[in-house]
Amino acid sequence: MDIPEYHELLLEVRANLLRISQGFELEYSKEDYDRASYFILGSLRLVDSVYEDEPEALYVRRCTRCNVYIDQKQDLIIKKKTFRPKMVAMAWEEELIVSPDVKSLIEKNGWEHVEFRPVFNKVKKTSPIANQLIVTHILPPIHDKTELNRVAPCPSCHFKSFRLTREHAIYYAQEEIDQFADFNRTFEYFGSGFFPRPYVIVSKKVRDCFLKHQMKDATFEPIFFC
Repeated sequence: MDIPEYHELLLEVRANLLRISQGFELEYSKEDYDRASYFILGSLRLVDSVYEDEPEALYVRRCTRCNVYIDQKQDLIIKKKTFRPKMVAMAWEEELIVSPDVKSLIEKNGWEHVEFRPVFNKVKKTSPIANQLIVTHILPPIHDKTELNRVAPCPSCHFKSFRLTREHAIYYAQEEIDQFADFNRTFEYFGSGFFPRPYVIVSKKVRDCFLKHQMKDATFEPIFFC
């Protein structure tokens, strides 16, 4: 939406540390899923944070003018007292969280470029109830065929993030497929609020394994090569 009032609303939301999610849905066919070799990993389940109004308790603010929190300095603390088995969720800060058995499945398969941070449910930390999924393998930039809208960069540190357009399928160059691993993260950051994050992209092997073991609330959106 390009009307001035809409952009004024977004500025007000950001200024008051409110969380907002923007996006559009694109329906994929069964053939799209059958042909895809890689998928964006996400979750339908959102878990609340103890520090929803205090992002600087968990992250280092990127710069003195930037409303972006990327560099994490503390482990995540969520309000849930228990974390269901076989569960994948999204933290309020847009981080992916997995249950201990999902962590074990990833480790059992020997998938590389994956690290974990403990997730707690109390400020006074005892034992973790879940694990934050951290992917370290960075992909090449997305192909120009992908229709991206750039969020206004910070005038001080020049950090850039993007939003996908209504036709929001992601494309990569076919010749770059050899640079993909089973777990990857995008070079680009996505989101217009305080917590822009790269997308996690996993192989068909990972998706098939998650589906076989009935991992709950995980979502998979196909990407395309051109």
